[in-house]
Amino acid sequence: MRPAFFRILTIVFIFTLIIGLLLSSAPMSALYNDEKFNDYENMRDKGGSVKYTVPNLFREDIPFPNVQKYPLVVQGGINYVPLEMFFYFSNITLNTDLAGGNFYISNDKTGAYISSNVKTDVVATHLKRTITLPTRIFYSTRYVPAKDVCAIIGLTCEVYDNPTDGVYVLRISDSSAKYDFSELIKMYSPVKVVEPTPSNNVTTPPVTVQPTPDNPPATEPPATTRPVTGGSPGKVETKPIEYDARTIYLTFENLPNENTGKILDLLAKYNLKATFFCEGNKMLQYPELVRRIVAEGHSIGIHSMDHNSEFIESSPENFLSDIQKTNEVLSLLTKRKTRLYRAPEGLKNTLRTDSRWKDAAAAAGMCVWDWNINSYDYYKGENTTAKIYNRVVNSLSSLNDSHGTTVAAIRFHSEKETISALEKLLPFLKSIKSYTTKAIDETTPQINFFGIERLD
Repeated sequence: MRPAFFRILTIVFIFTLIIGLLLSSAPMSALYNDEKFNDYENMRDKGGSVKYTVPNLFREDIPFPNVQKYPLVVQGGINYVPLEMFFYFSNITLNTDLAGGNFYISNDKTGAYISSNVKTDVVATHLKRTITLPTRIFYSTRYVPAKDVCAIIGLTCEVYDNPTDGVYVLRISDSSAKYDFSELIKMYSPVKVVEPTPSNNVTTPPVTVQPTPDNPPATEPPATTRPVTGGSPGKVETKPIEYDARTIYLTFENLPNENTGKILDLLAKYNLKATFFCEGNKMLQYPELVRRIVAEGHSIGIHSMDHNSEFIESSPENFLSDIQKTNEVLSLLTKRKTRLYRAPEGLKNTLRTDSRWKDAAAAAGMCVWDWNINSYDYYKGENTTAKIYNRVVNSLSSLNDSHGTTVAAIRFHSEKETISALEKLLPFLKSIKSYTTKAIDETTPQINFFGIERLD
């Protein structure tokens, strides 16, 4: 009896193993989706985590924020979207009691509503009649049929289907959408960008520098002339200052946003290149600016997904996870990733003093950048045009004394004050023959705060 039992177990085990091997060697499928989507790159599940070439679910003119966690599902020819998507519309109210089996969606402008019981799929509406609205559980959350819900509450549901490119996308919008749907798809479709070829693949060693303090120092107007003794009695003659040689890296962070385009315009006007450290969520909001940064020859780095310092500082694993997610967004928009990285607010606290974060960055091949000149263009009361200009020019002049280097990494953001200061600063930088302004690349020796115990 017992040997027969073990023979049965052995047969079951071998059969399960064979099935597992066959499944693991098969092409990645669309998981919950209809079979036709196996050939759609942006509808396939890859190794248990959903990754796309083009997001398959849009709200207005931007991807649904949780599209990688809760993507579009097409099953039985019906487009299903996660219920939480309706949280993100300004005129739509969503109330859920899924434990009790109910949800309620209403259009605050028109009074249209859906009141649903997910246990029975019976829906009451403002039309004073009940209908059947099948809901489903995908990716451990509640999904609803997009077309039916939108028709009842007065939203627009559009579908883009391109089998040739393997792209299938659904957009839900109201009157706030600015772009035609086909134009929007083109904006988010990856473009081929020629990768720069570094002289080698070795990450250059960082240069540890004393960072600027959080509070801006007092600034004095920069001198443009110096007195010359001699000449006519009672008269002081002057001559222009001769500026020492400097290599200057203009760096911008917390972007893109509504001001970034004007910054790019100014850089183009003076034919200067810079480095932009971009946030993942903001890249999704302004994809055309991300493409423009790359197209105009600037360097691009990443600056976290959403500027969540607490998450990044919680563990080296979360630190690397955030880098990976942000790089995936950049790759989605430009078909390239980057090794250039700046942490939110720079390396501070644990990131700066705990070697595990430094080791994690090195293992991931990231080039970590801080700054040695802070413009304080974000610091209210200290971010007037004159103060920013004077602070940067004076810091450049004294850089060798203050930091023992002739290389400047200047920190800017993407504020209105940044634009007004650059209008005065960029022509000055361009006019000084001994100043060379460059964009950072992956071979540039890094300037960062690793290993510094405190910021004075």
